[in-house]
Amino acid sequence: MSAATVDTLVDDETSALSMVSIAAHDYQLQMQAYALAVRLLLPSLTDSTMVNVTLHFLEPNIEFRLPEKLMKPKACSDALDAAMAEIVSSLQPEHFPAKPSSHCRMCSFLGICKAGREYVVQGQ
Repeated sequence: MSAATVDTLVDDETSALSMVSIAAHDYQLQMQAYALAVRLLLPSLTDSTMVNVTLHFLEPNIEFRLPEKLMKPKACSDALDAAMAEIVSSLQPEHFPAKPSSHCRMCSFLGICKAGREYVVQGQ
C-alpha cells in the first residue's frame, strides 16, 4: 500500500469520526431522554445501574456512546429540564435557528424549511 493510499485512508477515517462526533452531539439530548425513559419504564433499576444508549452509524460502521457521567439519572433529567426551560422561555422562531447538515436530505420538514432547502440545493 502506498503512502498516499495510507494517508487517504487515515483522512477518510478521521473525517468519518469527525462527522460521527458532530452528529452524536446533535443527538445527545435524545440519547439522554431515552436513558431516562428506560429508567421510568423499569423502576426496578437503581440510580447506580448504568444504562447505555448506543448511536450506531451504518455507514461508516461506527458506534457512539455518551460518556458515563452524561448517562447518570441526574445528568439526564437536568439536561431535559434545561432543554424544556429553554423551549418554554423562547417565544420566537429565531430562538431556534436551523442547523442545516447532511440530514436535511432526509428530513420530513424539507418542504417548509428554507435553510434545509438551500443547503440541499447547494449540493453540500
